[in-house]
Amino acid sequence: MRRANVQFEARRLRDLLAMQICRGEFESELLGEQAWLPSESDLMRAYGCSRAAVREALSLLRHEGMLDRLQGRGTLVLGRPRLFELRPPPGAQSSLQRGEFGPVASLLLDKRLVALPAPVAAELEVAPGSEGLLFDSLFVAGSEPLAVVTNYLRAPEAYAVAKLPVRDDYYALLSDAGISIGLHDTVSQPKVAEESIAALLTVPVGTPVTWTEERLYSSSGALLNFSLSWSRGDIVRFRTAFPHPVSHEVQFAAPASGF
Repeated sequence: MRRANVQFEARRLRDLLAMQICRGEFESELLGEQAWLPSESDLMRAYGCSRAAVREALSLLRHEGMLDRLQGRGTLVLGRPRLFELRPPPGAQSSLQRGEFGPVASLLLDKRLVALPAPVAAELEVAPGSEGLLFDSLFVAGSEPLAVVTNYLRAPEAYAVAKLPVRDDYYALLSDAGISIGLHDTVSQPKVAEESIAALLTVPVGTPVTWTEERLYSSSGALLNFSLSWSRGDIVRFRTAFPHPVSHEVQFAAPASGF
């Protein structure tokens, strides 16, 4: 039971430290200065954890490749995933700004009208073989590939987009065509890169990646666009935000005595 308690404590600490590393909270304000975690004793005090739990949490993070233990110096933060936001740019701007990556280029791999494959036609609720737009692109930050995305847009919206010159943001291209998106629906799954994806993202085979299905709905609820994408799981993390309905406000008071 004691061992299980340490494991639970270590897991919770690992999760908190990983979140803070991803937010850059341990990074120095000095340009080029390396980021270090506090000492084990400081972590014990700050998080109210046992030394065993701290050591196990650090071991888990080292195994994930987020930390390195340097004898006599401390625990070095090796790097952190950066936030990539999927929301459309304000005003359908053509210069992509994607979260913590800053400017991101969208490199066109393929754009043409095609007979939609049967699984895609089923997703878009059109007859098999119906025409649609294939829009395949690679997202790059500087010289670093981040994700490859294949969009399938149903007709007649596909015809309006096919006539337009390519923009560096697909959402902006849809806006140029007068297409209004009311809802984004995404499903993601962690995987590892096989040869074709590894080659596109210029990473070793077996690198963590995230496979995502995305569906774009019109304001009337019609499914317009279906996409499949692969993104770098080692350096990219995603943000999803949505409104939550509230039926009434509840006033909470502190309990009369502690638990």
